[in-house]
Amino acid sequence: NYEKNVLKFCIKKEIPVLDNMIEIVAEITTNHFGDSNKLVKLIEGASRAGANSVKLQKRDIHKIYSESELKAPFKSPYGKTFYDYRKQIELSNDQIELAIKTSQKHGVKLFFSVLDVESYKNILDFGLDRIKLPSTISRNKELLEYVSKNHRGELVISTGMTDMDYESYIISNFKNVDKLYLLQCVSSYPTYFADSNLSVINRYKELSKIHPKIIPGYSSHDIGSLGSCMAIACGARMIEKHVKTGVNSWAHFDDTALDIETGFVDFCDEVKRASMYLGDSEKKIIESEHHKYYLGTNRK
Repeated sequence: NYEKNVLKFCIKKEIPVLDNMIEIVAEITTNHFGDSNKLVKLIEGASRAGANSVKLQKRDIHKIYSESELKAPFKSPYGKTFYDYRKQIELSNDQIELAIKTSQKHGVKLFFSVLDVESYKNILDFGLDRIKLPSTISRNKELLEYVSKNHRGELVISTGMTDMDYESYIISNFKNVDKLYLLQCVSSYPTYFADSNLSVINRYKELSKIHPKIIPGYSSHDIGSLGSCMAIACGARMIEKHVKTGVNSWAHFDDTALDIETGFVDFCDEVKRASMYLGDSEKKIIESEHHKYYLGTNRK
């Protein structure tokens, strides 16, 4: 309890600095399950936990999935097929408006992953200035080319299921965006510690010195907060973590997500603690430093 109280004091004191250094994204994706009350609860919970941003998802299911995929059996509370499930969990335009208003009310930035060109256009119609291209679409040339030619705001890209060629493609083709968040990501749920390869973030940090628009980050699919804390030490300035409410064993990747009211609260505290440990690169005498044997100016 003592440690937690000290941590709360330190975090409260340092929040203005931390918010400028590390952006914590509560990755809701479709874990609202098309329920407006859950959608609001997740956004409000993310704000209370200390997240800076929330991320949702938009796709046209008929463009993403084949008819045979949509007709395939899938057990969920919403029906017996994959189509029943996917149709339920896609947000309506009214729900997107609700998400925008709720995010504004609670002081968190809202953005969307888009998985097809029509969804990209749809999200831009709401006036949002940041979008994400998730790992899922890394081979979708139509979407990549369209966004590269038309997007001028902030762009977040996760690099799961890709290699160095994709990195080169992104850097070469997305020069017109205001900011390019390049997130190390491994598309396994959960990600084994040995597969996380956080050293890639060091590469992105070096690339940011050549390409100032690049901001390194980490999309965490590993269990716990250690990987995200280490990612900060590697240079990450954006950390994404999947969140949910309750246990939903039938949902995609439920084991990877943290409960918005419990695990995600601890996650935000631990990531902010890591940010405080990191500090900056300037070596200087700290106000809190003292030692009874310090000799002051009598150095030889």
